[in-house]
Amino acid sequence: MRERHEREIEELQENCPHPADQRSDWMEMCWAPAHSSGYFVKECKLCGEIMEKSDPETTVRLYKEEKEALEKANKEWRRKHHDSTDR
Repeated sequence: MRERHEREIEELQENCPHPADQRSDWMEMCWAPAHSSGYFVKECKLCGEIMEKSDPETTVRLYKEEKEALEKANKEWRRKHHDSTDR
């Protein structure tokens, strides 16, 4: 069953046109949940094939952007939470 499934996925990926509008944004690649592989990928949303892997320079930039976005979200949450407790 597993071999059949792997063949079906391989066939799907080989025949998929990988349309540009069906490619994911950059996302961190993990070899297991919460275990980063140290790079980011873009994958086809239709078949799951990895279409692009980040180079070291792009990886550093993406980690910085992710960190800044998390810090901004945390700051907004704290501001909102603090403001709601004052009322």
